[in-house]
Amino acid sequence: LIVIFKKWEIDSQEIINYQFLDNKNNWPTEVVYYRLRQVDFDGAFEHTQIVAIAKEGSFDARVYPNPSNGVIPVSIISDGKLVNPTLTIIDGFGKDVTPVANVVNLGGAYIINGTSLRNGIYFVEITTNNQKVVKRFMIAR
Repeated sequence: LIVIFKKWEIDSQEIINYQFLDNKNNWPTEVVYYRLRQVDFDGAFEHTQIVAIAKEGSFDARVYPNPSNGVIPVSIISDGKLVNPTLTIIDGFGKDVTPVANVVNLGGAYIINGTSLRNGIYFVEITTNNQKVVKRFMIAR
């Protein structure tokens, strides 16, 4: 684990870049989450937004909100080396309902328009680079 510290600036109006290198690469999962904590002189602190990082050569997906009323964003978390990901929607009975779901590709993210799907449990299957990730989601109106 290597942490590179940068001298802080008091009341700086400039953007300050920080670096962190996690070279252990023995994460128990394919994706890890990082955030920074900035502490002021008086002890007050703020956290940055959480950033998801995928292990090299792997990927994961986030389906949120879940349950949904029918419009489901799917974010793909990867090391940036995905090749032609395909997305398939499977219902609780194992039937491919992708054509009915109207999936929109936003380049690294997808929107599933499941307004024509019935209430129930579904699975989104993302396949790329000979890997597959399956996430469960529910439609409840």
